[in-house]
Amino acid sequence: MRNEHPKPDLVHESGYLSLNGKWQFALDDDGSFAKSDWLDIGVALPRQIEVPFAPECALSGIADPSFHDHCYYKTAIEIKKKTNRSYRLTFLAVDYETTVYVNGQEVCRHIGGATSWSCLIEDYLHDGSNEIAVHAYDPGRRKDIPRGKQYWKEKSEIIWYTRTSGIYRSVFLEELPKDHIIHLAINGSWLKKQAIVKAEVTDPSHPLVLSLVKDGKTINQVQFNLQNNGQYIWDLAEPELDPWSPEKPTLYEVVARYQDDLVRTRVGFRDIEIEEGKVLLNGQPLFQRLVLIQGYYPGGNLTPETKEAFLKDIRLAKALGFNGARIHQKTIDPWFYHYADEEGFLLWGESPSCFEFSPSGSKALYEEWTAIVKESFGHPSVIAYTPNNESWGIDDISRSAEQLAFSELMYHHLKAIDPTRMIVSNDGWENPMTDLVGVHDYSDDNEPNYSRFISRLKSKGAMESDPPNFDRPIFAPGRADLSKPFLLTEYGGISYNASGQKATWGYGKQESQNGFLSRYRKTQEAVIASPYLVGYCYTQLYDVEQENNGLCTFDRKPKADVALLKDINLLSSE
Repeated sequence: MRNEHPKPDLVHESGYLSLNGKWQFALDDDGSFAKSDWLDIGVALPRQIEVPFAPECALSGIADPSFHDHCYYKTAIEIKKKTNRSYRLTFLAVDYETTVYVNGQEVCRHIGGATSWSCLIEDYLHDGSNEIAVHAYDPGRRKDIPRGKQYWKEKSEIIWYTRTSGIYRSVFLEELPKDHIIHLAINGSWLKKQAIVKAEVTDPSHPLVLSLVKDGKTINQVQFNLQNNGQYIWDLAEPELDPWSPEKPTLYEVVARYQDDLVRTRVGFRDIEIEEGKVLLNGQPLFQRLVLIQGYYPGGNLTPETKEAFLKDIRLAKALGFNGARIHQKTIDPWFYHYADEEGFLLWGESPSCFEFSPSGSKALYEEWTAIVKESFGHPSVIAYTPNNESWGIDDISRSAEQLAFSELMYHHLKAIDPTRMIVSNDGWENPMTDLVGVHDYSDDNEPNYSRFISRLKSKGAMESDPPNFDRPIFAPGRADLSKPFLLTEYGGISYNASGQKATWGYGKQESQNGFLSRYRKTQEAVIASPYLVGYCYTQLYDVEQENNGLCTFDRKPKADVALLKDINLLSSE
């Protein structure tokens, strides 16, 4: 059972109660079940499910990947209710529209399937047994809501995977002081010798005291008078601090005291800048050797069986020579952030895309990204945000002023709420206003001599004049800017079925191991020889479902000798 602390970088001293485990459960296709007496206390639902695993996956105990748009959950908890205490119920992710009930009464609603949210439930609790019920509505065929790689058809195919409905990340309850810290994230700058503190508390009339801790000793302390919830600057000119980097991921503990509440978190000090077409980390050029990670796991789809699976993926990617990843078309679990900070693993934050443009879908993405930035802000591993990918959901961006305006609105919105990260506005092609130009190119698969692939990589102008994919231009109309840093952010995807399974889809013909290694080396040599690329993101770390274009199988077994693959990737360091 997944009963670890769900938010390892926002730990209240008062503790928590994991609500993961067996819940009563029901599936429904049209919502008619909601009209029954299911909310009545003591009325049992017909099945059991293992939370936090979605009903489509095996680890849930349901394993039903067919369309069921409505999920119903119930569980009972024993509470010794205390006066002058708050009880905060948190869901790390539920797909997609959620209504929560306590003892038969509605306590909150939430729309969005990619980020966490909480509600206070003390007014609905009583001593003894209490019943929590959840109704999740996830319209599996709709293309105008953020869905990412979750397919809107019955069976997975090509690059689309099994859907995820209902609860798919941890659920937990915290008993907290009446006055408590709701949110705290600290973003450290090594060059400026300061940190941006974002704090949210129940009553901003009380001060917040932060202590920076190294080796168990407080080395700096500050008190903020919180006139309102917001953002504050922590001056850290003294003492001398070590920077965070992939080579030396130094983290400092922070102890936050607010009234009777005590919270522990961490901070790393690092700076990402762009200068003369280069990306700088702490003032030094950074070459990004990224790998695409889809975030799917055997038996659990979007949810691994254990949190250690996140650490295994990070260490596997680093062993293969990568220094970071795009977590593709999904959001990042708090434990993945936690381990990436510890291991020195760079991350590009992403979200599920819509696949049709609509006002409601645009609003949903805007709100999800506000929450994504809130969750990402305190993690030094996160260096970029990618609000759109390959014009998904904004497919007419080159002709539609409305879609172009929405994409550029997202750029400005993310810059306004987090100016410390780079924005990759529409990764792949038709880049509008953007900090980095991400280019996707899978077109080498039918060209054994790689002539066209190599010729495009010789200059930014060649890439712009000879679009690599589907004749989609690199820039949106009127937005061309060759001074921007360029990265090849999807390419490769070499097909090699090393597991013997029926996964047969990849880019180009199916290769033997020798053919796979030969193509991989030629591809990486061409990328590294490019005089203008400041990084790459190879597709992909591991196979997923029908795809076999990973460097590893779905169960994370490398398809060739790890040292050999690492040597090929580290060509970029020579």
